[in-house]
This record gives sequence, structure tokens and C-alpha cells, in this order.
Amino acid sequence: MFNRSCRLLLSSCLFFSLLGLSSHTNSQPRSWEIESLVQGPTLHSESLKGQLSLVQFWASWCHSCAATVFDVFDITKGNDELHYIAVSIDEDKGAARSYLEKHPLAAKISGSSYIDSNKLMSQTFDIQTVPTLLLIDANGKVVLRHEGHLNSTDKVNFVRTLEGLST
Repeated sequence: MFNRSCRLLLSSCLFFSLLGLSSHTNSQPRSWEIESLVQGPTLHSESLKGQLSLVQFWASWCHSCAATVFDVFDITKGNDELHYIAVSIDEDKGAARSYLEKHPLAAKISGSSYIDSNKLMSQTFDIQTVPTLLLIDANGKVVLRHEGHLNSTDKVNFVRTLEGLST
């Protein structure tokens, strides 16, 4: 009975992976578009090409996300080549805007703050938790990914990776 159940499970996994229903694929990333949380232009997937970008996925209900913003500013100090993008995964645009208005870093990040209303960007980068930081090179490749709160070792890894990409 156990052997039969295992074969059925393995056959099902193989069948669905052949159909392309696997959660992780090696296919070309989908294009996406995210809306500005302030009165600015939308951002398209093509906009990241040719530049080094640090993307922070956050949510208004995420307490660790607020702390991560301070870490991001430590990481990015003095790096003028780096394009910082903060992407809210909130379903309620009003909640995301209200969060930006109430927090002291709002003035610093509001011009680069977006909301992923249609979840295409989150799906493209397989965002499962917040905060999530992605360091994306000029070719559009994610070269460093971090989920959760940053510790001092994580910050050092980001800085070293940035230094390697900037030279």
C-alpha cells in the first residue's frame, strides 16, 4: 500500500512538472508593471535593465519591514549607482500610503515607493515573505536575495556584493 502511494505521488509530481505547473521555473521572467504610491510614473520591468537596483518588498503590517529600511540606508550609503525601489505588497493602496505618511523615513523613500497591486512582480521574483531584499544587476539577474530581518553579517554581504558589482 505504501509503495503504491509513493508511486502515485511521484507520478503526480512528474505529471504536473511536465505541464509547467511547478512553482519554480527557469523560464524568462514575466514582464510586470507597478504603480507609484505617490504621484509619479509607473515602473516597468524594462526600467531595471542597465542599472544596479536594490528592491525591498514590504507591507504596512510588517514590523520588521520598518527596521529593514534603516538597514537599507546603511547598505546604500555612498553608492550613487544603486537604484533603490520599495515595493509594497499591500492589497489596500490606502494602507500603504498611510504607512508612508506616518513613518519618519517616508520622505526619504516615498519617491521610490510603489505598490504591486496585480502581484506580477511578486510572482516573478517568487516573493513569499516580507521583508525581502533583492539586489539586481544591470542585466536583470538577481545576484543577492535576503528574506527577513538583516543582521550585521547580512549587511556586510550586501556591501561586499555591491562593491564587487560597482567596480
